[in-house]
Amino acid sequence: MTKQSRAKSAIFYALFLCGTIGLIELIPFVAYRIAFGEWFSYRQVQSSRLSLLQPSPEAALQPSPEDAAVAGQQPAWVIHPYYGYVTNPHISRAVDKFGFLGNEDQIQSASPDKVVVAVVGASVAAQLASPTVYAAGILKSELKKIPAFQSKELVILNLANGAYKQPQALMTINDIISRDGHIDVLIALDGVGDIALAEAHGNLNHGISPFYPQNWELLVDSTSSIEQTTAFANFRLTQTVRVWLASIFAKPVLRHLIITNFIWRVADARLAGIMAEYRASANKVVPKDITSRLSHDRRAFMGPPIAYATRRDLYVDIARNWGKSSLMLHNLMRTQGGLYFHFIQPNQYVVGSKPLGEHERTVAIHPISPYRKGVEIGYPYLQAMGESLRSAGVWFEDLTPVFAGIDQELYNDNCCHVNNEGNLILARKIAAVIAARMSNLPGGISGPLRFDQVNFNNSIFGVRELRRFVSNPSDYSDGSQDKIGPASEK
Repeated sequence: MTKQSRAKSAIFYALFLCGTIGLIELIPFVAYRIAFGEWFSYRQVQSSRLSLLQPSPEAALQPSPEDAAVAGQQPAWVIHPYYGYVTNPHISRAVDKFGFLGNEDQIQSASPDKVVVAVVGASVAAQLASPTVYAAGILKSELKKIPAFQSKELVILNLANGAYKQPQALMTINDIISRDGHIDVLIALDGVGDIALAEAHGNLNHGISPFYPQNWELLVDSTSSIEQTTAFANFRLTQTVRVWLASIFAKPVLRHLIITNFIWRVADARLAGIMAEYRASANKVVPKDITSRLSHDRRAFMGPPIAYATRRDLYVDIARNWGKSSLMLHNLMRTQGGLYFHFIQPNQYVVGSKPLGEHERTVAIHPISPYRKGVEIGYPYLQAMGESLRSAGVWFEDLTPVFAGIDQELYNDNCCHVNNEGNLILARKIAAVIAARMSNLPGGISGPLRFDQVNFNNSIFGVRELRRFVSNPSDYSDGSQDKIGPASEK
């Protein structure tokens, strides 16, 4: 064979090999689109893999009790006599001795040279007010720009915690004030924890009141059944396999091929589904004493069984409790000469509230997210309640449109949390609202309000009224057709 023929043969085999590889890559490229409803993206797949291999710290703010158990760690949440629970101070140096992400004493004295700003809410608020991690002092730096605060010492009390909701914030502030703690400005940033987590975190599944702390059954059960232990062990084993598989497919050659990424994504999706099944199995375990509504060791109370026929019934009840708790926070602050600002937090499931690019959508939107319906259907109930509070004189601000028109990626999970840029936007908006209100204080602030001065009636929750708060009114359903009960006795 001549050199020329050998060269032609080599070129032929090279082209044949390239064509074969191309065909092998084309098939999974198309299959990926069919299986996952989106085109293959190296960046997205690698980002998903890294989230397993290098989990973000945000997960520590809203852990479930069973996650800590399966990991063999100390519980992330521990029971508190007044607040329901706090974050275990022993799991992180960022958590202070009171069980919050802060470094200030809860009991602050009043001083003309000091402004004490307290923040209540769930994990989004906890991140925003954090002095060292997450937002890392962003809120404090923005509030310090307010003219009335510039010449004074500014103290931020971070009293928000993962999955908190009303009436936890009310109980926290009431406890601090009753112990002679002083607060000049109280900021409430909430919404998702109140409207969505009663279903997402299992209280309703166990017939437990939505006003009990989240995951109440798991929090108070100090002993685990055999079924729970088995579910926890299987959950942990599956989690380990999932991380191991991600590490294998993150290796240099495998991570660059479409076919191997497709295989990994299919396997990972299946493992994630198995983990969800084990978690659901753990949540289905019920107290042994059916009639007494006690925990497994009979030391904690589940409360009388509660059920809601429809999602609308649930959301009306939650919105009223949320509104009344907010009104009482307003009154607590006014009776000691303080100011109260209530903000409903933005969320990606509020349709039209933020333009989402392809990558941010894959991170922030999940079609079966446990938080999605609570926001899509339930947020208008909170917005209607907030409008009623504002009409009566409570300083309420709807922040759902705060990210409108911002193309930059802000959400970093499919619940509600935002990155540093998102926290900066929130901090600036909150500071701007407070600055504007404080510039018009004389005659522009109401005193304590009676309950009959706020409209809590069904009239504010009519479907026509609720549709004013959504971008596509004709597509909105108020949840009256969504059957969620009755819950069986647990």
